[in-house]
Amino acid sequence: MRIGTPRIWHFFIEKHRTGEYAELARQTLAQIEPAAVRNQSHLPQSVEARLLPDKDKRRNVQLALAAQGFAAGTADGVFGGQTREAIKLFQSTNRQPASGFITERTAAALGIKVNDSAEGIYSATKARRYDVANLEGLETDKRVLEALTCLRHFDTVYGAFGGHLYVAVQTGTILAVYARGIASGCGAHLAAISSQEENTFVASLFNADQRFFQTGYDPTGNVSYKMGPWIGLTQDPQGKEPKGGWHWDNGKPLTYTKWFQDMPNEGKKGDDIGMYYAHRNGRADTKSVYVDTWDDMGPTDGTGGLILEFE
Repeated sequence: MRIGTPRIWHFFIEKHRTGEYAELARQTLAQIEPAAVRNQSHLPQSVEARLLPDKDKRRNVQLALAAQGFAAGTADGVFGGQTREAIKLFQSTNRQPASGFITERTAAALGIKVNDSAEGIYSATKARRYDVANLEGLETDKRVLEALTCLRHFDTVYGAFGGHLYVAVQTGTILAVYARGIASGCGAHLAAISSQEENTFVASLFNADQRFFQTGYDPTGNVSYKMGPWIGLTQDPQGKEPKGGWHWDNGKPLTYTKWFQDMPNEGKKGDDIGMYYAHRNGRADTKSVYVDTWDDMGPTDGTGGLILEFE
């Protein structure tokens, strides 16, 4: 398979459960996916739990099955034996693997809006370029296909959190104005981060690939810096320096921050744009530094990429 990500291999196995190619797919997946993830997160019951996290959503499934003539039992939000058999029969009728557990495909066939697609990194953990033609028919999130079509000339890492799609785009050295241009051109915005959990996820998209960073030594501050991707953090021109007037490009208020120590600091006039950043004192190797903190930078600063958010 030309797109060798765990997510795509799982879709392949779901469609082709038996035969030589299915066994080869399982062997490949065993090599590229961590055991803990492989053994738990993609079990049918785990997938279903993410898609249907509460009784109301499960009750809607039971009602939809009954409306289409499949006896699912009492619509109480509890999937007992009768509901499981109804799901299996519905899946068989619709030429889907008859697992008895709700998948994204099964929910879509029932006309049920489920919880947002399973979260996490969908792609490889290091940025690469994707041919969308190889994903069509396998990738279930249409936003992925649209985003990768727009970003077809860039290496990317992508995944979902909180119902939004995030794409880390490796561009080579890029100024903030051009990063915003890419976002606008793709119908997205630079990432707006509102929680520790979201920040942790976004940071996980790019930290495994050193190409997302610009590194060097600043003799003025005697620090070895590591500049990461641009995010959608902007300071109003009238904001009181250094911490006043910060907000997100998409209009969200700033309710959560993860500034690097003593940042923002308006190191130079016009440092009004946010990016991921960290440094070590003195001359040091920053390759092992994990970057999940922010700094304020200016319009003439460049870094190795950007984070797009698609709602």
